[in-house]
Amino acid sequence: MDNEKNEHSYPKQLNDIISMDLSVIIITKDRPEEIQSLVSNINDQTCTYTYEIIIIDSSEETIFNKNRNFLKKQNNYKHIKALIPKKSSQRNLGIQNSNSELLLFLDDDVILKANYLENIIGIANKNIELAGLTGFVINQKEFSIVEKLYRNFFLLQDVNKYNTTRKLSGFYSFNNNPKQLQETICLWGCNMLIRKHYLTKRKFNNAIKYFDDIDISIQILKQGGNLFISNIPKLLHCRTSKIRTKASFLFIHQSHALLKIIIYYREYYRLPFFLWSLIGNIFLTLITVIFSYDLSKGTYVNYEKYKL
Repeated sequence: MDNEKNEHSYPKQLNDIISMDLSVIIITKDRPEEIQSLVSNINDQTCTYTYEIIIIDSSEETIFNKNRNFLKKQNNYKHIKALIPKKSSQRNLGIQNSNSELLLFLDDDVILKANYLENIIGIANKNIELAGLTGFVINQKEFSIVEKLYRNFFLLQDVNKYNTTRKLSGFYSFNNNPKQLQETICLWGCNMLIRKHYLTKRKFNNAIKYFDDIDISIQILKQGGNLFISNIPKLLHCRTSKIRTKASFLFIHQSHALLKIIIYYREYYRLPFFLWSLIGNIFLTLITVIFSYDLSKGTYVNYEKYKL
């Protein structure tokens, strides 16, 4: 792995010595258009802090080389070949190569508002008690009143983390109407800022294929850390369809991942609550499949309708 790091890291500069205000870790696989778009988006950020961009790339060789040639022309980027094409493994590789206490994990298909980095670093610096922070995905669909009632009944609705029955169920949704800075129980996987020292003992779980955002959120909570969501750092999540799991398999994989999480953190949940939420999630999935709802795009709506 170290050989791969030395061979494919760009640019070659003193990043191992210089400490940055922020390390941005982006994982990607076979999506060169998305990487180029996100890099251009980051280059347009109005940020007064120092930051580095670490791209962990598990693309096949032709696409990897295309990304490498593009990134060689950029400033302060590291491009690292990932031998294991798994999100958790790639993020852990990014942690190993980072030079900041603040780590920001981004999906490659997000679009950041021009002041996103400035805002998310500023909030973290002003709130030392903050262990993790997630920005506001503005194209997250609002739930209807009926949906909210259904989700509350089956413990599928996001509430304050101190509600123990909600926490014990193991099923999390994400706050789609946050305040300026509000405590939450789960970070959004597409944009997660985490203080590095919470990832020294327990990194991302390589056995989890889906819901690694829930898994890492639980790890932080178990260490006594506080998680927050803010509507000040804004972004769009485009949910590019390429490489994403088809609807017919997504629910099975996600339920399997949640079951693994329950097993890993037995003392954190109670099985009856989990099974109750699982029943509610099964019915909700059946309803969406019957009405031909595209599960691969989750609860996100067409991002072209929104302006940052």
